[in-house]
Amino acid sequence: MIVIDASALVAHLLGEKNFEKYFYEELCSINLLIKESTNALIIAFRRGRINENSLQICFKALKKLSNIIEFESQAKILDDAFVIALEENLTIYDALYVALAKKLNAKLLSLDKKQRKVAKGKEIQIIP
Repeated sequence: MIVIDASALVAHLLGEKNFEKYFYEELCSINLLIKESTNALIIAFRRGRINENSLQICFKALKKLSNIIEFESQAKILDDAFVIALEENLTIYDALYVALAKKLNAKLLSLDKKQRKVAKGKEIQIIP
C-alpha cells in the first residue's frame, strides 16, 4: 500500500514527475487530497505555470484518479497527526499523511522534503 500526498499527485498531473508505475499499486490517502491538489493546480494556473486548457485537463485527470485511490477519514488519525505536527514542527496537513502511512504500515509517496524526513524518522518507507 502507498499513501500519496498532494505534492506527488500534483507533480504527476503537471508532468513534473513520472509516477505512473505507482498507480498500479494500491493507493490510499486522506480525504483532503483532492481539495489540496485542486488548490495547487489553481495556484499553478494563477502563477502562470500552466494555461487554462492545461488546468482543465489536469482537473479532469485528478477527478478520474480519485476513483482509484482509497480514502481514509482524517478523523481516524487526527490525534496522531496532531502529536506529529507538534513534535516535528510540521503542518497538520503534512502530518496527516505521515500519520496515515504509519497507521497503515504503508509507504509514503511525497515530494515534501520536511515531511519525508519526519516519515523516515518514524520508520516509514519513502518513495521515490
